[in-house]
Amino acid sequence: MQGDSEEPLFPEHHFLLACLRLGLSIQDLKALTYVDVMKIFLSIETKKENIGIRKATQADIDKLLM
Repeated sequence: MQGDSEEPLFPEHHFLLACLRLGLSIQDLKALTYVDVMKIFLSIETKKENIGIRKATQADIDKLLM
C-alpha cells in the first residue's frame, strides 16, 4: 500500500483526476495547455480554513511561467 508521503506511481493520472474533479472535460484538456490548467488550479479559492494553503501571489504565478 502506498503512503501519503510517497511519490505517486502515475502522477499524470493524479493530474487528470484533479482536472476531471474541477469539471474540465477531455475536450477542454485537448484545447488547454498545461500552464492554462495550472493557472486554473492556482486561481481556485479553497474553502478550507488556514491549513497551510494560501492564495497564489503574482510571484508564484511568475515562477510557474518561467
